[in-house]
Amino acid sequence: RDEGWARLLEVERAEDALCGPLRFGNAGAEALYAPIREGYASGAAPTTLDPTTERLRAAALLTRPTEGAVDAASQALVAFWVGTAGLGFVFDVFITPRPWSFTKFHLRLERTLVGPPDGTSSSSHRWLPPSNQSIVELRRLLFALPEADFARAHAEGLDWLRRHDGLARPDERSQVAYALARDPSLAHDMVREALAAPHFAHYYSLLGSITDLALTREFVARYVRALASESRYALDVVEAFGRDAAEMMSAILEERATWKPALWPSDRKRLEAAWKLALTDPRPPTPAAPTG
Repeated sequence: RDEGWARLLEVERAEDALCGPLRFGNAGAEALYAPIREGYASGAAPTTLDPTTERLRAAALLTRPTEGAVDAASQALVAFWVGTAGLGFVFDVFITPRPWSFTKFHLRLERTLVGPPDGTSSSSHRWLPPSNQSIVELRRLLFALPEADFARAHAEGLDWLRRHDGLARPDERSQVAYALARDPSLAHDMVREALAAPHFAHYYSLLGSITDLALTREFVARYVRALASESRYALDVVEAFGRDAAEMMSAILEERATWKPALWPSDRKRLEAAWKLALTDPRPPTPAAPTG
């Protein structure tokens, strides 16, 4: 907890130095941000956390248009949240509505917070990490934990899913599985569920969570068209399967090449890089199981 808070203070001070202090568009915004501002001013780490306050803390830090800075902020946030309140709390932050909006002028690096009643709010409890990088950094943190600490975090994640049974959508549950992929059993169960379902339900992140090659091959073959719209998990597939990932990346690239409009350049580059990396992996390919 203390280490996460220290990193968070460092990121916040760097943000203020670059962008200037957060601007407030109305009195509601100033009232919302007051507990965060007071905590930073005192330097003392809070001992209890509130999901709405932490959602706002993340929003204020994840506005800088610099990829490296987003990484540092996400790393600090998830380390602080997990260390202070546990993994389940992080998922609570991810589904917390936002009673505010930000006006961000990236060229001037200005951040203006607008609170109720004028802010454009998100009123539903839906899964939305503060940034795509937040879930990646959470996963990295969980992979780096000692075995006993990870076992405890894994149990917290499963407990969170049980408590939200019937509320969490398939794509939200698959993000939990992605974060917990150090133990892929949850992801494997969800892939089997996806293969039994009549329609694809935004299970994209499961592609970066599973380690069973036969299951992954079946998953890609069944849902290649849907998976072709998401490239973020390509390198996770290569890490898990080495040269065997090349066939899957090739299938996804071939599928996406038939689309109009064509694949976004950044997505194509990511998939092509993953395909080339897989081809050079020292692990020998695994023959496909015979059919019939």
